[in-house]
Amino acid sequence: MKPWMLLLAAFLFPLNAAAQTNLEKAVSALKRERATGSDGQMMYTIAGAGRGFLAANTKLQLRKQPQLYCPPNFPLNGSNYADIAIQQYERDKSMGVNASPFAQEYPFDALVAALLDGLQRTFPCK
Repeated sequence: MKPWMLLLAAFLFPLNAAAQTNLEKAVSALKRERATGSDGQMMYTIAGAGRGFLAANTKLQLRKQPQLYCPPNFPLNGSNYADIAIQQYERDKSMGVNASPFAQEYPFDALVAALLDGLQRTFPCK
């Protein structure tokens, strides 16, 4: 193995482990807030992201462009968004795809990405 490859590996593997730790902490906090019904930072973050995706969908629909996902015929709330994000995160984790490049510095962003993936999987457009 070339020396530069070893050096690169030495830097990447600890970052990946740290990224996973930060993301796991964020997911644990979201699970805790969801379980207790508290409106903490994680619930506000995920609910705000969900409302943002809904607003983006409305704008896309008005422009007659494809939507990000097709919303159900019932309103989604922060608890629904949290459940979807957590389920998608767990699904991705079981498949080994949670190694997001921005998870260390921005674990909330990784959860928001999981929310979008989960909304698209749960409410696909036909």
